Amino acid sequence: MPEPKSGSINLMNRDGTLPGYKKTLVIMIVAFSIASPVSAMTGTWPRCVGTCTANDIASFSVYMSLHGTTFQVFSDIAFTSSGTRYNLHIVYDLYRNGVLLAKDVSVCLNGNGCVTPNPTTGIASGILLGTYSFIAGSSYDLRNILFLYDTSSQPCACTSGNCAVFPNSKCKTIATAVTVCPAPVLTAPNQVMCEGSSVQLNVIPSPSGSYSYSWTPATGLSSTTISNPIASPATTTTYTVTVTDTVCKAFTTAQVLVTVQPKPTASAGSYAPICNTGVVSLVGTATNYYSVGWSIMSGPGYLIIGSEPRFATFYPAWIPSQVFTQTILRFTAYPISPCSAPAISDATITVYQTPNAAVKAYY
Repeated sequence: MPEPKSGSINLMNRDGTLPGYKKTLVIMIVAFSIASPVSAMTGTWPRCVGTCTANDIASFSVYMSLHGTTFQVFSDIAFTSSGTRYNLHIVYDLYRNGVLLAKDVSVCLNGNGCVTPNPTTGIASGILLGTYSFIAGSSYDLRNILFLYDTSSQPCACTSGNCAVFPNSKCKTIATAVTVCPAPVLTAPNQVMCEGSSVQLNVIPSPSGSYSYSWTPATGLSSTTISNPIASPATTTTYTVTVTDTVCKAFTTAQVLVTVQPKPTASAGSYAPICNTGVVSLVGTATNYYSVGWSIMSGPGYLIIGSEPRFATFYPAWIPSQVFTQTILRFTAYPISPCSAPAISDATITVYQTPNAAVKAYY
């Protein structure tokens, strides 16, 4: 084979093919050129034609709230006054303790869901995107959150693992992770009140924040939507309060027992008249009392209290020149806290003077 001429390079073999080392070089270049765009098109999210415009979404948010043994994923979306929207898709990845738990979870909302086609101005709040079991001590977060509008009239077609390219689609994303909002911890002490009065309830959520309140039953409450309503139940009642974080919608319930202490009752009884030489056994009756006692309010005589305070013996006193006297005896039942007013009952005993008998001799 003759040497190539100076100033020229011959890359062809005799048979018109490239030499082996040069063939390999060309193939490597071609392989690199194909691999690069394929890698660039690979992704986990639906591709969008463009970002949302002023005619689509004014604002949006995603939050997760703890509800006992489960947590729920919600979204609030504010719409603008115009725009053509048919299907809204919300897609996200769920992680537990930093490990992927569910990938490409897609929720499609259309005319049959929370978002109607071509919604008017306003906010669609509390759109439920999913409910998951909560393992105590674990941390959960959403990542790669995407809002996608399909402006075609085709039905929802985006399901988990099947989020294809949507015609005329527009999308927005939330770049930062969203974590589970913990349920508030409630301090809700029980209360005791006296029959016929009232008591103020008070539930204190922690940590401090913005909360809404809902009390049931409404019977005897001044309000069912505040943290500290006045309660005036007629009988002992258990109230249930639900406290909800107004930002992330996490809520907790607590029960408050309102014990109604009945007022005391007292009855001194009634007694027949006696002579001044007699005695009267007194028996008082009472309910809902802490202690009871007898006393003389007016008139002559004295009392001997029995071994049980509701029993007593009345001894009248003789007053010369009076045919009869009256003694007013009071029986008092003292209340159980928080009642403060005692129950009082009076009894009147009429005492007649024993006549003097004289013996006169006749001669």
